[in-house]
Amino acid sequence: MLPVIVSAGLLKGILALLIGFGWVSHNNESYLIMNALSGGALYFLPILIAYSSAKYFGSNPYIGAAVGAAVLYPDLTALLENGNSLSFFGLPVAPVSYASSVLPIFLTVWLLSYIEKFLHKHVHQSIRPLAVPILALFIAVPLFLIVIGPLGYTLGSWVSSAVAFLFDHAAPLAGLFLGGTFSILMIMGMHYALLPVMMLNLAENGFDHLTLIWLAANFAQGAAAIAVFWMTKNKSCKPVFLASGILALLGGPEPAIYGVNLRFRKPFLAGMIGSAIAGLFLTVFQIKSYSIYSGPEWLPVFLGDADVYGILGLLLAFVVPFAVLYFIKFEDSPLRL
Repeated sequence: MLPVIVSAGLLKGILALLIGFGWVSHNNESYLIMNALSGGALYFLPILIAYSSAKYFGSNPYIGAAVGAAVLYPDLTALLENGNSLSFFGLPVAPVSYASSVLPIFLTVWLLSYIEKFLHKHVHQSIRPLAVPILALFIAVPLFLIVIGPLGYTLGSWVSSAVAFLFDHAAPLAGLFLGGTFSILMIMGMHYALLPVMMLNLAENGFDHLTLIWLAANFAQGAAAIAVFWMTKNKSCKPVFLASGILALLGGPEPAIYGVNLRFRKPFLAGMIGSAIAGLFLTVFQIKSYSIYSGPEWLPVFLGDADVYGILGLLLAFVVPFAVLYFIKFEDSPLRL
């Protein structure tokens, strides 16, 4: 999936830059079409992951893709996003959107592989071609909506409450903790649980501290991917590694995280260390954000305010992963795209 995600994400980053500098409008028809072209692969990432994961786990990839498509069905997504309480045969369904999420669909398809094997073993051969897909979907989709997906959201809510408490009582520790774990939260889709805290901070105080840590996490993972580009001997993948890193700096860290850093493991750890140190630095100097952004929008903000400490914090997020990987190295890979 990496070339598709990188290409779509890079285009999305370019479009965000154009919007950030005011060169195009959100209402421009050409922009809307290009935004759909670039955002489709990332929005429907659960479907791509479901298909790929099902193949890896020996399940039917089309059943896996159908699970991903079901949880992203427009009518269901609209219900989940409106915040109202939902239920499925009396069982509660958390009102959470799963667009662009990764871990919930991955875990669901992993369980789906066992469900399919069980059904193939116990369903009579004469009805197996029809019964297995129906039963598998009927089990897997509610399992996703009732158990696996809400579990990630609940964990995210707990993290959100813990972070809010830490920022009230020990801000530097909160910056260190959140900076170090933000990349993990992004993998699980739990970082969206922090958005209400960010919006509340902006509404009550007129500023927020969490947004800059989100931005630092993007920078750190992007820097780690660029470090891999710099250090790897795999010439065929260098352009993709570099593009993934640049895209993370522009607010799209998914290709860098999933396609580069997690693949080599140590770069992901280096990115976490870099964002932890940057988070500590930003909170010690009480750097504030006056809007919620995690991409190219930060450029005009910093250029306008000339916030030296904010820029130094992002430089730390960029430089530290390079330094960490220089000392701990990473095992290169003969990966081919």
